[in-house]
Amino acid sequence: METRFGAFPEALWVLHRWQAITPDTRVIICHWHLQLTDPLYRAFSGDFLIARRQAAVPEVYRNTVITWVADNGRSNWSLATRKQLATRLLSVALCAGLISGRRDPRSLIFPRIADQALEYCLYLLRNVTFSGSLLDNPYLRSVGLEGAVLEARLRKLSSLNFQRTGDLIAFDWRYPSLSAWAEAELVPVHPSLDNKIRRVSREAAKSAKMLSSLRSEKNRQD
Repeated sequence: METRFGAFPEALWVLHRWQAITPDTRVIICHWHLQLTDPLYRAFSGDFLIARRQAAVPEVYRNTVITWVADNGRSNWSLATRKQLATRLLSVALCAGLISGRRDPRSLIFPRIADQALEYCLYLLRNVTFSGSLLDNPYLRSVGLEGAVLEARLRKLSSLNFQRTGDLIAFDWRYPSLSAWAEAELVPVHPSLDNKIRRVSREAAKSAKMLSSLRSEKNRQD
């Protein structure tokens, strides 16, 4: 939890406040945050699995994933480590609804993404530095949202106004931040609970800052 959400205190505040979040949305948000913090999983889910979908039969084998880990991971990883990582990548992708089944061959699928989940992701990415753009990135691409499919979904969202005229693209954001979106769009919470959520979020932000400082100090010592 600290590793996945600690670097995003505003997002942590929103998720604590999101009382009516559905199980499917909770899972996909965890998937996006894991992508943000784990480059290997981001490349696996946002690039490798998408490429595998272009095959005549969209499926994946564990041995193929082991080979991919060997090609994209650290050169000093042992075969046992590669196998363990491949198994974990497949397990997380299964939980996120990107693959189906626990045995080879595993079929590739896409999860259903609710409008609120999509809005959360867009407002989150709006203030995050990442490779790509809001229309082309591994986070939305991993769940099947890209190209014409994504643009059609964007036009239906109430929290922003998306327009394309030829090559000109415009995003007109209704809210200035993720937290402002949450305060306006999510079910209000009791004031006492809201104050508690804010306190927990501030503590999480402090913990994330301390953790970052400790990591920097350890790197200097190494």
